[in-house]
Amino acid sequence: MKNKMNTKVRRFIIIGMAFILLMAVLPTYSFAEQKELSQIKIVTKGDVVLVPLREVSEKLGHTVSWDKEMRSAKVTRDKMIYIVKPGTDQLIVTSEGTQGTAVITSAPAELIDGITYVPVDMMEIIAGKKIEAKENKLILSDKE
Repeated sequence: MKNKMNTKVRRFIIIGMAFILLMAVLPTYSFAEQKELSQIKIVTKGDVVLVPLREVSEKLGHTVSWDKEMRSAKVTRDKMIYIVKPGTDQLIVTSEGTQGTAVITSAPAELIDGITYVPVDMMEIIAGKKIEAKENKLILSDKE
């Protein structure tokens, strides 16, 4: 009887310690939420992967507009504004009422058949997500 009691106590202690260790590690574990966007026309030029700015942005719920005079696209996400000018590798990042900051990306945005395509790293900044391009789909996850 005493031996069975010791076994139960040991199991209780081991389970308790495992629970405490799990609670200590769990807050540091990242539960990255993933979202998949399919049927996206991805363009590859050399080692640069380009994705359609308007299509991806709108699927993520962002507002997109085109400034004919400046020949640039404007994406609004939350209170942030991202300005993309085809032919340049600069992304202007600003919020309403502030001067923008230029971020240099891996390659310039391009107009292809009237559609603005941006390199994946530029789209990651705009979306606020990590993006992986595979065939005709994008996999988006939280940045770590």
